[in-house]
Amino acid sequence: MTEFYDNTAGADDRGLWPGDCGTLSLDARRAFLQLLRGPMLTERRHSELWAALVTNREAVEIALANLFLVLVLSEEDGIAFVRDAPAEDERIPAAVRKSKLTFCDTIMVLTLRKTLMLEGDGRAFVSKREVFDQLASYRAATSHDEAAFQKKLDASWSKMTKNNILLRTEDDQRFEVSPVLSLVFNAEEITALQEEYQDLLRETEKEGGRE
Repeated sequence: MTEFYDNTAGADDRGLWPGDCGTLSLDARRAFLQLLRGPMLTERRHSELWAALVTNREAVEIALANLFLVLVLSEEDGIAFVRDAPAEDERIPAAVRKSKLTFCDTIMVLTLRKTLMLEGDGRAFVSKREVFDQLASYRAATSHDEAAFQKKLDASWSKMTKNNILLRTEDDQRFEVSPVLSLVFNAEEITALQEEYQDLLRETEKEGGRE
């Protein structure tokens, strides 16, 4: 007689398959997996997983620590993500896969973050055209003509939407800037980005003065 393993038991049941030695509940494991897949877990988009994460936060943090990761969670903003453990031991590897930002990625992230931080209620909405208009002055700092620069901006915009930095709304033309941009950088990284932002401004102003 064929036996089917029942994994529909209560959330506190641990044996999800024969031989399962996991210690997290089903939803807590799903939340853990979403954190690993990235780029973030949000209360708005993953309400059940969010509740499981908050309830099992300590256990999830222990599981992440075993992978050289730490949890960043803001209950106020309803956002959670993981970052590499702040370890100084050179034997501890970096666990989070990072992709290098292009010039256009960088100026777009900086502009979006600035827009978000200027909003008093912590929420900011933008259109593609508004963002591109703000970034138009940076073309002088590149070797690209107008068409090529627009293509680069389109690629960066697609990257921001794919990675949920820009969140779709009911209006196809309006996107919400993810609050994660107010959390993802530590104090040193914020300072570095601000300095880079100022360098970019000076560079574009210098280039503009030569035209």
